Amino acid sequence: SNLSVVYQQIEMAFNKFEIPILNVFPEIQKKFEENPREAWLASDDPHPNAAVHKIIGNELYDFFVEQNLY
Repeated sequence: SNLSVVYQQIEMAFNKFEIPILNVFPEIQKKFEENPREAWLASDDPHPNAAVHKIIGNELYDFFVEQNLY
């Protein structure tokens, strides 16, 4: 997807300066690849819903533990 390319470019830029980065997009994409609209807050609002926020929270927790940021 176009977003994958954008996220890859961002990740490369952060890595260049040795800045830790967490890209949660692959996990969200994996969960909702069959129907991305299931990740939406409402049928007319593409903001992330509670299920997406749960994925983000879990990914952040794992990232903090891996990076010893807790």
